[in-house]
This record gives sequence, structure tokens and C-alpha cells, in this order.
Amino acid sequence: MPQGGAADYLLKDRLVRLGPAVVNAIETIRAEKQRKLVGPALQESEALNRAIVENTHDGLVIVSDGKIVFANTPFLELCGLKHESEVIGQPEERFIHADDRELVKNKSMIRRSGAPIMYEYRVLAANNETRTVQASTSPINFLGRRATLRLLRDVTKTGPIDGASNAWETEAAQRAHEDGVLTEIGRIISS
Repeated sequence: MPQGGAADYLLKDRLVRLGPAVVNAIETIRAEKQRKLVGPALQESEALNRAIVENTHDGLVIVSDGKIVFANTPFLELCGLKHESEVIGQPEERFIHADDRELVKNKSMIRRSGAPIMYEYRVLAANNETRTVQASTSPINFLGRRATLRLLRDVTKTGPIDGASNAWETEAAQRAHEDGVLTEIGRIISS
């Protein structure tokens, strides 16, 4: 074994490689230290994400480019489905009552301004049953793409809100915006 250390391994005619090799070694050490620091926080964030998604009673769906890219179990149940594969990649409009598609489209255009919004529409279940939902909608980034996060509460049994719908939408949207709940859930899911 050579006793001279790194000098024994350097080719004297290739010293140009020394600088980049040292920079690479330093960056590797820094990245490893950062990973060790971030690792526990990332695991905690992922555990929080799982707890929120798995324990909510509301349907949660993420739509990107008009297609569903994520759906939780309560959303599947709302639509009368059993497997996530039945919705992932499907056009969102497939699950929206034909008479409400224009409403959802218009609300989505408003949502693009960046503010979370809330409204009601009807969802089509697999057995052709119609369910009325209160939708809380917020823009998010999901896997590096612009997307929409929807929380859907089934209000079929309680019935839609009578003439107070506009007041409810305004108050609820303001509350959601101030609390940043949807934005935070979107951030957690996207991480």
C-alpha cells in the first residue's frame, strides 16, 4: 500500500482534474449531510400526508390537464367505485353531471386566479346515481405540474343549501383562503 496518500494517485500530467474532483467530493459530503438533516422531516411530512388523506371523510381528488391524477378512498366511494385504477387517468368530466359541467368549468376558470373557491355540483356515481357535493377547490402543484385539488363533501342527504348558496360560497371561500387549509394540503400532497 502506498504511503504518500492522494499524491500517489494523482497523475502529474492531469492536475486539471483535481479542482473538479475536490468540488465534487465537497458537494457529495454536503448533499449527504443535508439528506441526513432533511430525512426525518420528510418522513414526518409524508406521515402527516398519509394521515390526512387516509382519515378524511371527504372525497379528495387532484386533477391535472382535465384528468384525474389522484383520488382517495372516500372519492371512490362517492362515485360508487372500488379501485383507484377506475378513476386515475380518466377525464374529470366523466364524474360530473352533464348539467353541471359548465358550472364546474366556469368555477375552474375563476380558480385559476389563484384563490380557493367553494361551490356545489352533482357527481355521477357508477350506478348512474347522482350525488350532490360541496366542493372546495384550490390550485396546487402536483409532481411539478399545475393541478387542481378538490375536496368534495357529500351533501346529498342534507340537501343543497337553499338561497344561502352565494353567501355560503363567499364566506367559505374567504375562510378557506384565510386559513390556507387547501393550499397546505396541496403542499403536503405535492411533497
